[in-house]
Amino acid sequence: MSDDDAWVIERLRDRDVTSTERAALAVRVMADPVLRAQFVAAVRFDGLLAGVLSGTPAGLLRQIEDAIDGSTPKRLNELADRVELLAAARQRRRPVRPARGWSRGSWSRHRLAVGVAATIAIAFAATLVVLIAPAHGDPEATVVELGSGAAVLEIAGSTRAVRNGESIGPGSTLTARSGTITLVYPDGTRCAFDRDAVISLTSQGRGKRILLERGRLIATVAKQPPDAPLAVQTAHLRVEVVGTRFDIERTAGLTRLEVDEGRVRVAGATGDPFDVAVGGGAIADGTGAFALGPSALDGSGGPASVIAASADENAFLTVPWVLEFDQAIARGAAEHKPLLLWVAWGHPLGPGPGPGNGSAAIGRRVFAADPVLARLVRERCVPVAIDSWWATRRTDDVGTQFLAAVRSVRPHESTYDGFYLITPDGTVLGDCQPEAAGDALRTLVESARPVDAVALPIAVDRDAWHDPRPPAGGLAAITYVRSVIRGGDAWRPIGPVGRDHLWLLADEVRALLSGTDGAGPQPVERRVAEKLARYLAVDSTAGEAPAWNPSAIHGLALESDIIERTPSRIRVRLRGLFDLDDGRRSYRAVLTGELSVDVASSAADAFTIVILGRWRADGADRLLGITVQLAGTSPDDRVPPYGTRDREYMSRP
Repeated sequence: MSDDDAWVIERLRDRDVTSTERAALAVRVMADPVLRAQFVAAVRFDGLLAGVLSGTPAGLLRQIEDAIDGSTPKRLNELADRVELLAAARQRRRPVRPARGWSRGSWSRHRLAVGVAATIAIAFAATLVVLIAPAHGDPEATVVELGSGAAVLEIAGSTRAVRNGESIGPGSTLTARSGTITLVYPDGTRCAFDRDAVISLTSQGRGKRILLERGRLIATVAKQPPDAPLAVQTAHLRVEVVGTRFDIERTAGLTRLEVDEGRVRVAGATGDPFDVAVGGGAIADGTGAFALGPSALDGSGGPASVIAASADENAFLTVPWVLEFDQAIARGAAEHKPLLLWVAWGHPLGPGPGPGNGSAAIGRRVFAADPVLARLVRERCVPVAIDSWWATRRTDDVGTQFLAAVRSVRPHESTYDGFYLITPDGTVLGDCQPEAAGDALRTLVESARPVDAVALPIAVDRDAWHDPRPPAGGLAAITYVRSVIRGGDAWRPIGPVGRDHLWLLADEVRALLSGTDGAGPQPVERRVAEKLARYLAVDSTAGEAPAWNPSAIHGLALESDIIERTPSRIRVRLRGLFDLDDGRRSYRAVLTGELSVDVASSAADAFTIVILGRWRADGADRLLGITVQLAGTSPDDRVPPYGTRDREYMSRP
């Protein structure tokens, strides 16, 4: 017998073992005849076994004397001393410890003539039942389904494959690996695990207890006794259920919960417990938990309503900006107006360079503070918004003529941020630096007069590589990003809004729609889920936000569920989670959304996503929300996403 086994058996006598240790010992005892004999010899004369056989040490002694038909002198001494120890322990009401170096002299050696086989036969089954069986009330579950991939059962370090139909009790740890496991309890409660799930069945009081260490659990719970609910625990969240259907998933840094039927009680690491009703959900990390219900997509009361830009923040969009320099030149010549170029390193209508002193940030603040300015621009100029990151890389005539104009007044710059008033033939009438915008910009626009100038000759040899356009047959959307806070039932915005755009290729839209009717949520292709995680789940409130590297993805799940299919329309519900961490920043968030596509045109007619989670960077920790809205026909709806600078974004070689 190993020292570890001896120590467990020792504590077993004192009823001082965990359910995991108890179950593990049972497996080893049943599998190893030598250990089984040693186990019986070690415990058969304990007070616990005495109670099973006759209830008192004296009664046990009589049974032994009657049953034994021969033994060695040493063993006779051990038997006699052990019975005395049992009696003394009962009188002192303390646990019995094994005697060391027993040495009785002459007690009834001549009467003890038989071996111990009869005692072993009587005692072994009862000993296993009393000492090894799970504590009263610990339910066992039966494995009823094993999906593709390996599933492994581990009990105290002993690992083997899971078998269909076997019973799994407290103390067991199951790993789904690449497959799935479905357990059913005697009351009909059904628990399905997947996504490389690791779960442990534990014994802590009454009721079913599941520790979800990793992966996903979808449970349909039969009505439980009020004082013995089913409890699911992760590192971030505890869920208690008395009867419902729910979906819970845990990654390294995040736990997501969605309730499909009934109601559950949720408790995070901090804060008061709260209830989540049907259709609702919750998200939790190590700092606490908060509800994320069906109102998340509701523009009137959910987080989406406070994440999106306000009217003041969108004041600069009241100007009908032109995005193409060549089109603005032609229009200026036709209307006899000068062009007002708004140039920023990072599109003025896109993420921009942040809320500081860049051209995009300052320009937006100026337009918000001076409503008359927008009217003057509309009346006197052809407004053009240009991302100099793209424009300075273009090798066509558009890029050449743009550079010629801005370099005529700023020959030594690299970004050319600011505002320029130029004629259609490329002559610069005036300019102002970003930091001088405000009164200077108002003065510049007021100086605009009708012009008679021939448009610059620009060849139509478009450099498509450096002039990205929305994908044909795909989807274009606007994204807003903002820190938010929840107080009671209300959401409030915190700080400035960030903005960007999202483009999905035609095959990526099809991937979101590829589920099977009636099959429930289906996984979306990994490449599409990764694109949303890497390029959409970023914080642009500080300006240009770099995409996540694939190595930063520690947890990722995205599913689509077809909720409507008619001859004219397909509508899907989206849900998922992101667990992203690159060492400098992290974002652990859940996603919920809907997509509707017109069958005849294959065009999206509705698209909404809300992402909400905990953002950490530079020692700060805040709740960050992202909302996505289908783009319309305004110029800013066609601004390239920041991510298009990356070849992977548009699947370019």
